[in-house]
Amino acid sequence: MPQLADILLTLGPYRLSQVIAKTTQEMPGEAVSHAALVVAESPLPLIIESVPPRVRVKTYIDAILTARHSVLLSPRLVSADQRIVIVKKALEFEGALYGYDRYIGAAMDTILGSDWCARHLYLSKSFPYCSVLVSASYEAQGLDFGEPAQGVVPNEILAFAVRHPELYTIIEIA
Repeated sequence: MPQLADILLTLGPYRLSQVIAKTTQEMPGEAVSHAALVVAESPLPLIIESVPPRVRVKTYIDAILTARHSVLLSPRLVSADQRIVIVKKALEFEGALYGYDRYIGAAMDTILGSDWCARHLYLSKSFPYCSVLVSASYEAQGLDFGEPAQGVVPNEILAFAVRHPELYTIIEIA
């Protein structure tokens, strides 16, 4: 059963999801294209995610059932109080517009072969895409994934957890 502030990483069923996963893949193996944060536990676990057009809350099970592959990351050294702060920060984004502007930087990075543009060229910290929502929420507790919160992608979160098994329990779901 997922806990508050656990991270759900998925590979979506759409062609765009597969393109995102492959172009941002950090390591061999299964890649992911989406990140969400668990914001409620049992009896009905809920996640918060940033998907066009807005940040929304939905059921954990719906996210897993629609995904081609799912991984749950559970932080090992984060206290219950820290988890609550992370979740509260994530919930501040509910209803915010999706961060379309960040794709401009990502497209420029693809053309230039860099990663600078996506991390620096965006209009607002208030308009996150999926992994920025997760990373910015963790940043509220001084935690990161080895990359600036405003530019991290789902595969970087997964790669960080794999490189740091002392920090995350990795649960393959499907």
